[in-house]
Amino acid sequence: MNPRETAFNDLQQHFSKARQLNMRQLFEQDQDRFKKFSLQFEGILLDYSKNLVTEETMGLLLALAKAPWFPR
Repeated sequence: MNPRETAFNDLQQHFSKARQLNMRQLFEQDQDRFKKFSLQFEGILLDYSKNLVTEETMGLLLALAKAPWFPR
């Protein structure tokens, strides 16, 4: 299996667990959630804190983005 397929499969497995996340609980468990999952650039606010993502989700998405598109 190439690195991209592996990264995608890891993300799919994570999704099956993440489906059970609860937004209210995520904010209650992490008072810094907005700071961790938002950014501002040139007056534009990107707030993804109100999505069912965790630090693990973001790491897996980053791994998928960095994985080569074509096996070498």
